[in-house]
Amino acid sequence: MSERRKQFYTDRKIQGHLLVGLILLELVMVGLLLYFLYDGINQIIEQQLYQIHHKESDSRWFAIFKLIAWMMGGFLVVNLMALYVAHIVWGRYVRKTVSDFSLLLDKLSMRDFSAREMGTENRHSIVDLMEQWILKEKSRNQQITLIIEQLSGFEGRELQPDEIQQLQQQLQRYRQLLIKH
Repeated sequence: MSERRKQFYTDRKIQGHLLVGLILLELVMVGLLLYFLYDGINQIIEQQLYQIHHKESDSRWFAIFKLIAWMMGGFLVVNLMALYVAHIVWGRYVRKTVSDFSLLLDKLSMRDFSAREMGTENRHSIVDLMEQWILKEKSRNQQITLIIEQLSGFEGRELQPDEIQQLQQQLQRYRQLLIKH
């Protein structure tokens, strides 16, 4: 149990932008809500100020509760719309990241180590890490190919003692390259 994962893989860049945007939206909405409630309740009280002994004084409370219900309903609708927009933005970002990652995996499955031109905007760091790994693997595969070509030069002939030592060194380098991940 001591080996629990301590790093949570999130994208701070886009999540930070969404979080800041939603917090700013909430602050603006609460400010507007308080202003419109204050103004609306003042208007209701002003309209019924001289009707305090009127039989229908309960209509003032009804008007106040109706105003509060409308304001809270609007607050809820705007919040739901903001969450929906955040959901769309986040979904597009995740789909783009998965698409970029899948393209790189497809290239790897075909053993294609050629450079791929992908946009660098709004790209997840995992895609950058995978591209760096691909470049390392490309270099490693080139070294392995070179060693195999050199080893094929020893094939089918009598080896001298210095060539045996050279062959052993090449085989050792080959083993090291195969062990690397």
